[in-house]
Amino acid sequence: MTESPLLRPVLLSGLALLLFLGLGGYLLQLELEGWHTERRQEAQSQLVRYVSILERQVSRALAAAVSMESYIRHHGGRVEDFESHSADLLRSVGAISAIELAPDGIIRYVYPATGHQSMLGQRVVESRYAAPTAHRAMLEERLVLSPPLTLDNGQLAVIGRTPVYLDDREGDPLFWGFASVQLELRHLVHEAGLDRLGEGGYRYQLLIDSARPSAGDPQPFAPEQSVAAMVTVPDGEWELRLAPLQPWGVPPRFYVHALIGLFAGGLLAYLVFVLLWQPVALRRQVEGTSAALQRANARYEAVFNTVREVLFQLDKRGRFNLLNAAWKQLSGNEPVDTLGHLFEESVHPDDQMMARQLVREGLEGHVEHKGVELRLLGRSKQVRWVEMALQSISEADGSVSGLSGTLHDITERKQADRVIQYQANYDTLTNLPNRKLFQDRFGRAIEITLRRKQRLALMFIDLDRFKWINDSLGHAAGDQLLKEVAMRLTSCVRKADTVARFGGDEFIVLLSEVKTEVDAEIVARKILVELARPFDLNGHKESISGSVGVTLCPDDGSDIATLMNNADNVMYHVKESGRNSFKFFTEDMNRALQERHQLASKLRQAIANDLLQLVFQPVIDLVRHEPVGVEALLRWRDDDHGRISPAEAIALAEDTQLIEELGGWILDHACAGFATLRAADARLEYVCINVSIRQFRSNFVPLLERMIESHELEPGLIALDLTEGLIADDRAEVWQALEAMRAKGVRLMLDDFGTGITSLGHLKRLAPEAVKLQSAYLADIVPETSAAAMIGALIAMAHSLGIKVVGEGVEEAQQAEMLEVLGCDFAQGYHFSPPLELDELAAVLRRGSGFGSTGTA
Repeated sequence: MTESPLLRPVLLSGLALLLFLGLGGYLLQLELEGWHTERRQEAQSQLVRYVSILERQVSRALAAAVSMESYIRHHGGRVEDFESHSADLLRSVGAISAIELAPDGIIRYVYPATGHQSMLGQRVVESRYAAPTAHRAMLEERLVLSPPLTLDNGQLAVIGRTPVYLDDREGDPLFWGFASVQLELRHLVHEAGLDRLGEGGYRYQLLIDSARPSAGDPQPFAPEQSVAAMVTVPDGEWELRLAPLQPWGVPPRFYVHALIGLFAGGLLAYLVFVLLWQPVALRRQVEGTSAALQRANARYEAVFNTVREVLFQLDKRGRFNLLNAAWKQLSGNEPVDTLGHLFEESVHPDDQMMARQLVREGLEGHVEHKGVELRLLGRSKQVRWVEMALQSISEADGSVSGLSGTLHDITERKQADRVIQYQANYDTLTNLPNRKLFQDRFGRAIEITLRRKQRLALMFIDLDRFKWINDSLGHAAGDQLLKEVAMRLTSCVRKADTVARFGGDEFIVLLSEVKTEVDAEIVARKILVELARPFDLNGHKESISGSVGVTLCPDDGSDIATLMNNADNVMYHVKESGRNSFKFFTEDMNRALQERHQLASKLRQAIANDLLQLVFQPVIDLVRHEPVGVEALLRWRDDDHGRISPAEAIALAEDTQLIEELGGWILDHACAGFATLRAADARLEYVCINVSIRQFRSNFVPLLERMIESHELEPGLIALDLTEGLIADDRAEVWQALEAMRAKGVRLMLDDFGTGITSLGHLKRLAPEAVKLQSAYLADIVPETSAAAMIGALIAMAHSLGIKVVGEGVEEAQQAEMLEVLGCDFAQGYHFSPPLELDELAAVLRRGSGFGSTGTA
């Protein structure tokens, strides 16, 4: 086996690298050991300093005990000025936390007394902690330092205790007691400065009588990462240890030196390798040049067969003589099976003539075609769209020897174009033509109708109850309903007719070649019948209806805008007149709609120019016969239309998106007016304001909060008159808003109580302050009648739920008397007072007159 030319250069350069790295590693180890020695010396220097400080602190503290012993002896055993003398000692020696005297071995004096009262009266020689050191101090007649003990405050301390002896008359020593000083370790550590070691990057441990630290870091110190020294104290030694906060690791310069060493070693090895490899490289370069030519040819073949586009060449007869592997993926045929076949044989029959023409033009002259789209037929007759580029192959003499080209698969793009085209013209939910496509068809249908002097019918269809189904059952059920409606509408017309969806729940039908109105009427009735059949929506049987507006061309118009406007207006009239029906366009309907538009414009101006009016009707307490509140009622009188009822004004505002503006105007003036009325009569507890369903859903709650704040009213002075239709709405946001207002203190009242819309569960959940009886119930209310019994039952049910009852529309004394007999709480109506303007009602209230059988006083 021949030796590799790389072996010798690699081995020698590797050996040089290892020698260099070994020497560098030894030097780095010496450097690291020297650095660790420096750190330990620095720590040892710090340790010696703090050992000296601790020894001085302990000596000064214990000297205080000796001083106190001398003090007692000097005074012959009398304790005089103990507190003053002790205070001086504590001020001069910061480590001492307490000084105690124990005559006859009983602690009788302690300074400071605060926090040490429990020590008084203790017998030193009988204490479990003090007895050993006390006996030893008496035996050896010297100061003895106790082991650490835990004080009452939870701190560790040592006590220096010295015996006090007095000379008796014969000169013999007589035991007097003990003088002791208490050293709290936290004070001692603080005075010595050990608690500031962290600022210098160290942590410490102070060990007094065991291996467990008495002060400092409780975690064990590794011997190689710490230094220790003994602190000499009277009667023994303590041990002080220091360790760095961060372990003595490797200095930054160590890594720099290591990197420099690695780089130098690598450079040395590289130079050795280059010197030894240079002759080998020259020889290999010669060998590589010849191999490169072979690889280039192999790469060309690999690229040719891995490119995703089909690359091909045709000979002079238009036959394939070269194909890459992409041809199989495009056509399903192996390239070898296609070679020798005419190009046009692989083309779709509808595009073969174009393919022959392109090949002939390319072979006859120097022609280049780009971006040519055509269809190919694969093995299974599957059609694939391709984009072809084709150009002539020229020889040196200028003649054409064949054609070369590429085929790029654009089938997916074509399919996407069809999808985009479909989405641009069809509704993706129902697959019906959308507004754009319908208008194109409608325009062409009008041209044909006018040219042939025929008729066509246009129908606008709006689904009744669709919004309720969409909100209550969810959007998925709403979408399912729209799909089913589309299929039913399509089944009602001919193939030549068009059914389209205009968005939401609006559909439109175009009937061509209509001879008379009867033809359109037949289709309209079929549509209503189909829509009336129940729909199965995920297990829910739901019924809807439709409002259909019909217009004819050219009878009612001959352009798209006019006819669509006509059909829309008629459909609107159908919805206004009860829904579930159809109507044909008439000029009277058009004029009525125009008048409604004019009235909506006047309403907008009336709101903007403050031309509306609020009147107020008192609500009377049937027990006290005095007003407790007022109801604000809207009044609008137009110069052209006369007086417009509040119901009509509210409905107009809801239909024309003016309800938020009108509701804001009513709230503003109702709050302002009530402030004036309450100033005239403080008995008024609230103003009742009617709220429609759409008004409540139109950002009503923030508007009410702003109005209450603006007019400086308490929320409890506002009562909202809610309809049963609003309470029957199960949507979460409706109930959240109601509960939020009730939590703020706004009163809630339920209008037209007893119509049967509101369930008992809804009534309990709402918990209104009061319900209002429908005025129609009072028409026939006389004793011992069904009307009286029904009203009595409603009142009893409301009272059982803790709800007050208001009788509305009281016009006769007999009605008021019956309501009072049946237990009704409040009433309002013309019998007590008609709705009055603000100033008029304020004047009545200021006079303090009652509201009795004759109306206003």
